Amino acid sequence: MDPSAIAEAISHTPRQIKDYIKCKKESIENKFSFEEDQKLIELYQKNIRKAGELVKYFPNKASWMIRNRIKLLFRRNQIGPNATTITFRIDKEKIESSIIPLAIPQLLILDTSHVNLEEKPSQKFYFPSLNMPQNHENEKQFSITYSTNVIPKFELPGTDK
Repeated sequence: MDPSAIAEAISHTPRQIKDYIKCKKESIENKFSFEEDQKLIELYQKNIRKAGELVKYFPNKASWMIRNRIKLLFRRNQIGPNATTITFRIDKEKIESSIIPLAIPQLLILDTSHVNLEEKPSQKFYFPSLNMPQNHENEKQFSITYSTNVIPKFELPGTDK
């Protein structure tokens, strides 16, 4: 494949075609991870500033990707004279030891023993409150009116019909 012939056919430059072929062959990713950003900042601070030189340290990145990332880091003030970057390293074992597993909540099972499912299509279902006694007078804290041809109606405590 001749990049210059392909470039003429699709109105691109040969450099664009070569970069595209290289990206496809080497499976180059254009997303930078946090670690790659930190490495790029460190190398830039060590006066390795040309994208062509930085490509040696990032085998899965193209030079134009590195150049654009440097420009982005300049805009974010992470590189340059006014840089506000804080570099830090965290020990993974320290983080994993400080993670406390969450408790699994108990399942809420609604008592539907007093509901007759063989009634007319329009009926009310009452859901008992969690901390209330199990008599049906106190259960009208939250209810849904269900009908086959009407949107469900919600009733909350203290609201009038």
